[in-house]
Amino acid sequence: MRCDGLVEYCYEYNGHNVWGKNGQNYDISVEANCVLHNDFYTGPLDNPDTCLAPVVQRGGAGGTSTYMTTAATVYSPTCSVELDKDCGQTWVYITATDESGIHKIEYRIGTGNWQTAFIESIGDAYYPTYGKTIVLDVRPPDPPSPLR
Repeated sequence: MRCDGLVEYCYEYNGHNVWGKNGQNYDISVEANCVLHNDFYTGPLDNPDTCLAPVVQRGGAGGTSTYMTTAATVYSPTCSVELDKDCGQTWVYITATDESGIHKIEYRIGTGNWQTAFIESIGDAYYPTYGKTIVLDVRPPDPPSPLR
């Protein structure tokens, strides 16, 4: 299965039409409709309402048989780091946002081991539009044990 076919299958299996030959028989998860998705679109001489390719599915070749006509909106993730020094300690504040959600932040102090700070969900879902702040107590790694 082509990668675009997998995406289309997932959408259509869940009731969201992507592409159907001549605007019909969209649901590729129905076995009888699979053969209608087998004519490959190779360029402007082909009809995007009867031939299929990723460019057709996303509406980039014209035609009227696709529902994927709205451009995706993608925002770049953000990350900021602030330091606060007080009484011999340094606090690091990491604030990060990502529209797809942030589930963990990994960090390392000096040459120490990588640490992972997991982001907990709020209710049943992650809220990617909210920045999540993680406060880390920064201390130098323990010195290595002397060899005996």
